[in-house]
Amino acid sequence: MKIIGTKDNDLKFILHTSFQSKLFSPIGRFINWKLENNWDDYNELYHAINYIEGIKRIEGIWYEIHIIEKMKKL
Repeated sequence: MKIIGTKDNDLKFILHTSFQSKLFSPIGRFINWKLENNWDDYNELYHAINYIEGIKRIEGIWYEIHIIEKMKKL
């Protein structure tokens, strides 16, 4: 993890070069909202996990994940 910048309003711009499960937390919160509000049944979290696990198996692949944190929340 590398903090690549901050702003006056307590935003941190962070670059990850390895994947951590906490990076799925915004998707998980969205899925919970959809379930609570009887939205649709498409599970973005399931598909995102499968996608990441699939690309991690490809030899030689690398990736960067850019996130924004505000008050320690993604």
